[in-house]
Amino acid sequence: GRAAAETFMKHLKLASIETHVADARTCCLNPATSTHRQMNDEQLAAAGVPAGLVRISCGLEDKKDLIAYRTIFPADFFFCKKCSYVDALY
Repeated sequence: GRAAAETFMKHLKLASIETHVADARTCCLNPATSTHRQMNDEQLAAAGVPAGLVRISCGLEDKKDLIAYRTIFPADFFFCKKCSYVDALY
């Protein structure tokens, strides 16, 4: 949930924690504690936003560094081809 997402984000070295994910550098956010913070867990679930979701917006860093995130942290990763976001569910 939220705690696992927070722990994950605090340990990232390449990505910065932001309140939005639109930048030239890699950044991340947990919607449950940022963009959707006004919602409780039941409302988040009804909206299809898991409390443990981490949205990662890939920046212009070396692709090998970005791909390394996938192997370092165990999670279910989902890539959005339309927007270049990687979502990790914790």
